[in-house]
Amino acid sequence: MIDEAVAELPPAQQQAVRACFNASTRKGPSGRRYTIEWVYECMLMRIKSPKLYQHIREKNILPLPCNSVIRGYLKNFSGAYGFHPQTFEMLKPKCEELEPQKRRGKVLL
Repeated sequence: MIDEAVAELPPAQQQAVRACFNASTRKGPSGRRYTIEWVYECMLMRIKSPKLYQHIREKNILPLPCNSVIRGYLKNFSGAYGFHPQTFEMLKPKCEELEPQKRRGKVLL
């Protein structure tokens, strides 16, 4: 019955509800397992407002990972200007299928 109700929620709210249910099976904050999607949402929350993130975490409003977990994930991201090299690798096969006159275009961001 709960799964049916959760399935009707938007995807981001589904992640939050599932994280709450998973956290309820643990006695304390240590040893919690988070889905990668939930960790990404938490990273965005912390980037946007570190104080609000701490408040939500300290008051147990939502089960959020600690700062060291978020910091570890953020270390793995390479922040750089320009396009990611995989973008061009992904576009290359698509462009090879196109006729030469249709290969011209613009990339708008």
